[in-house]
Amino acid sequence: MIAALLLAGVAVGAICLLRWRLGLLLTLAVGFLQDPVRKLLPGKPVAMVVAVAAFFAICVLGIILEGQRLPFRRLARWYPGLAAPAMLLLVIVVLQTVHTLLATANLVLAGIGLLAYLSPPIALLAGEKYALRFPDIRRWVLVYLAGALVVAVTVAAEYAGVESPLFTPIWGGLVHGAGGSVRMFNGVMRTPEIAAWHLAAGACLLATWTVAARTRRVRWLGGVGTAFLVAVIFLTGRRKMLGELALFTLLFTLLVVQDRRGSSRILQLGGAALLAAVLGGQLFQSGEHAPVGGYVERGLSVVTDSVERLNTMTIGMFRWIVLRNGFFGTGAGTGAQGAQHFGGGAQLVGGAAEGGVGKVLAELGVPGLLVLLWLFVVGGRTLLRVARFARRAPSHEALRIYGLVAFLPANAAVFLTAHQVFGDPFVLIVLGLVTGSVLAYPRIWQQRQAYLERARRRAAATAAEAA
Repeated sequence: MIAALLLAGVAVGAICLLRWRLGLLLTLAVGFLQDPVRKLLPGKPVAMVVAVAAFFAICVLGIILEGQRLPFRRLARWYPGLAAPAMLLLVIVVLQTVHTLLATANLVLAGIGLLAYLSPPIALLAGEKYALRFPDIRRWVLVYLAGALVVAVTVAAEYAGVESPLFTPIWGGLVHGAGGSVRMFNGVMRTPEIAAWHLAAGACLLATWTVAARTRRVRWLGGVGTAFLVAVIFLTGRRKMLGELALFTLLFTLLVVQDRRGSSRILQLGGAALLAAVLGGQLFQSGEHAPVGGYVERGLSVVTDSVERLNTMTIGMFRWIVLRNGFFGTGAGTGAQGAQHFGGGAQLVGGAAEGGVGKVLAELGVPGLLVLLWLFVVGGRTLLRVARFARRAPSHEALRIYGLVAFLPANAAVFLTAHQVFGDPFVLIVLGLVTGSVLAYPRIWQQRQAYLERARRRAAATAAEAA
C-alpha cells in the first residue's frame, strides 16, 4: 500500500508541477483523502496532515516555473489599503518565527508557525491567479462540494451504525453538556471538528450556488443537499459551526435582499431545506443512535452560550495571556494546532489561548494582534467594496460572489472563539482560495467588459467598411 501511495503521490506531484491548474483541483481531492489514508497507515503518522500543503506548494512552484508571477502588484493596485497591514504582519510573522527558533531551538514549531500564517495569503494569491474567468471559480468550488458531500455521507453512515476503519477518529468520542452526553461522529475525517468545518463550508457554498441556479429544479435539489449538510453537522457535536452557518445566512440574505435580484430564490431554498429537514428527521430517528434530540439540543445551545464564550475566549482572557506569554508573545507556532506534539501548545502558551485572537496574542504579542485587527478592518471594507461592485454583474454571478463574501466574515467570527480548526492546512488553503476568488472578480468583470467593447468596435468597423 505504501508503494502505491508513493507512486500516486509522484504522479499527482508531477501534474501539480507541470499543469498547476489541474493540480490545484487534485490538491483539493488530496485534502479530503489525506485523513482516511492516514487512518489506514501504521501508526497514523501526523505528517499526513500536511500532505495537502506539500502538493499545494508544488502547484505554486509550477506557477513560478511557467514564468508567471504571483499577483502581488496587481492586488496592491486594486486594493491599496490591504498592502500596508499585510506587509507589516508578514514582517512580524518572520520575526516571531526567528523568536521561536531562538527561544525553543525547535525547527518544527517554527515551521508550523510559518505554515499557519503563510498558507492563507499564498493560497489567496494562487486563487486570484487561478481565476482567469468566472467558470474557473465555479470549477474549484464544485470539486470542493463533491468532497464535502462525501464527508457528509460518511458521517451519516457512521451514525447509522456502519462500521469501518475509515471512521476511526484520531481524536473524538463523547462530549458532555447541553443535550447530555452525545457521541461525536467524524466519518472519514480525522476529528469531528474538521468534519464539521468542511460540512459547514459545503453548506455555505452549496446554498450560494443553489440560490444562483437558473432553474427551479436545481434550486430544489440544492436546497435538499444544503439541508442534509446542515443536519449532519449536528451529528458531529461541534456547535460553533452552526453559529458560522447562522452568521453566513444573515450576511448572505442581507446582500441578496439589498441587490433585489434573488430574494424569491432565498425563499425557495428555505422551502426545500425545510422539506428535507422533516424527511431527514424521520430517517435519522431510525439510526442506531436515535433519537437525535440530544444532538439538536446541543446544537441549538450555541445561541445561548455564544455571548459568554465570545467574552471568555477574547477580552476575558487577554490579561492572563499577556501575563503568561509577555507583551511580545512566545513566537509563531508555539500555540498552533498540532504544536502539542512537538513541545508547544497549551503546555507552553497556557490554556487561556484557546480562542483565535488569544492564540495570535500568545504567539505574536500585542503588536501582532493589533496589526491583525487592522488587517481585518481593512479586509472587511474590501469585501464590502467587492460586494458593491458585484451589483453591476449578471445575477447568477453576483449572487455567487455575495455568498463567497459572506463566507469569510462568518469564519472570522468562529476564529475569534476557537482557533484549532484554523490550524489545519487544508482549511487555510480553502479560505485562501475563497478570498482570492473574491478579490479576482472585479478584474474578471473588467476584462470581460473590455473584451466585449473591443468586439463591438470591431463589429462596427466591419459594418462601416462593408457600407
